[in-house]
Amino acid sequence: MAFVSAPAARTPHYSLAPDARNGTVPTSNFIPSALSMTKPSCPACTLDDVLSHADHWECATCGHEWSKDAAPESARIVKDAHGTPLVDGDTVALIKDLKLGSGSQVLKAGTKAKNIRLQDGDHEISCKIDGSPMALKACFVKKA
Repeated sequence: MAFVSAPAARTPHYSLAPDARNGTVPTSNFIPSALSMTKPSCPACTLDDVLSHADHWECATCGHEWSKDAAPESARIVKDAHGTPLVDGDTVALIKDLKLGSGSQVLKAGTKAKNIRLQDGDHEISCKIDGSPMALKACFVKKA
């Protein structure tokens, strides 16, 4: 019994190489329109796995949806445990004891971190405490 294969599907030829049929380089329509359109990153999780709908964008990873005509969000405002806005270079103090990793080390309440840097992500504060780099959540600090 002989198997007959289906003819290969025609795919568009998008290349800057000379065309084998006539030796010319294509000058128009060599970039697909889907590739020339840029998709935004998800404002919630910052990943690029974004689905385009008629009137909004949807993140395939976290499910966040936002309008296509929405203006880009302004800079994120990070607030401490008492609601005071924090900026780069501030000094903060811990409001409770924090365990470090799985070990027996503890950062005591009242420990100060000078010259903090704000960053995106779950742990908004990057600093050094006793010479060791740390990443802290803003809900565990107060502005000193």
